[in-house]
Amino acid sequence: MNGAAQTASTEAQKPVNFRVLALSVAIGLAVIFAFFGEIPFIPQASRPIWLRLFDSGHLIIFSALSYALTRRVEPSQGKATFVRLSILGVVALSIEAIQPWFDRNSSEIDLANGFVGILIGWGAALAFQTTRMRPRVAILTFATIAFSISLLPAIRELLAYYHHQKAFPVLGSFEDDSDLHFWTSGGCKSKTCPVIERVRSPVFRGNASLHVKGTGGNVGIQFNAGDRSWLGYNRLEIPIFAAKDAVNLYIRIDDDGDCTEFTSRYNAHFILSQGWNNLAIPLEEIRRGPSDRSLNLGKVRRLILFI
Repeated sequence: MNGAAQTASTEAQKPVNFRVLALSVAIGLAVIFAFFGEIPFIPQASRPIWLRLFDSGHLIIFSALSYALTRRVEPSQGKATFVRLSILGVVALSIEAIQPWFDRNSSEIDLANGFVGILIGWGAALAFQTTRMRPRVAILTFATIAFSISLLPAIRELLAYYHHQKAFPVLGSFEDDSDLHFWTSGGCKSKTCPVIERVRSPVFRGNASLHVKGTGGNVGIQFNAGDRSWLGYNRLEIPIFAAKDAVNLYIRIDDDGDCTEFTSRYNAHFILSQGWNNLAIPLEEIRRGPSDRSLNLGKVRRLILFI
């Protein structure tokens, strides 16, 4: 009886394998961040902020993986270290290479964060194999600086989000670059994507406007409405400048429902005259846009304009 109790007690006190734990957590986070573009718990309005934070997550994930794989390798075992770091480098490259298969764009920033994370993990493994403080302070300082730099895109998105929320119901004044975080080419992946820029002329109101220039085919732009409520307002006003007469403009508005079918969203067609056209669309008309339901003006997801 005593022998069995002693054995059970010894097994219960078996130390946690932190290497396996770090690898498991890092790999799990890598799978979530790398392959799931639409994460359901992220609010649409602040989704760009979270995605930039996930970019910083590459640095943390690969730091953990690199440290876990190299912390028991002696500095003299250069070949073993090289092989393990090379494997991680191939993993970082592969993750970005297969992004288009999951309807996402590969990112040089993610790749850079991954490689920097590999260096940080390896440096930490070397530093904590010694009892000297200077290497540890150096790698912690470098890691802090690298992580702070990786957070800059998320901070810019946060500032743009704050500016946009404060300016609502104006969807875009284009007085500064913060509006460009919400007006994009709509996930276009081709070299023929339109060029989007702020210009000082022509201007309908204020001091700037948004210029969209394409190189062929349909030229479009998308506004990320972020599931914002348009309830309590009367109409959507869109001042748009046409360089020539009889330009066909198409408008699409989605809510938080399934808007993949043409009849499940708001669609409109306008013929623009040369010069400025100030379109005014009643929100009631937008609400009645889908043929089989009412568009949810309490959660408008995107506005798309294309010619």
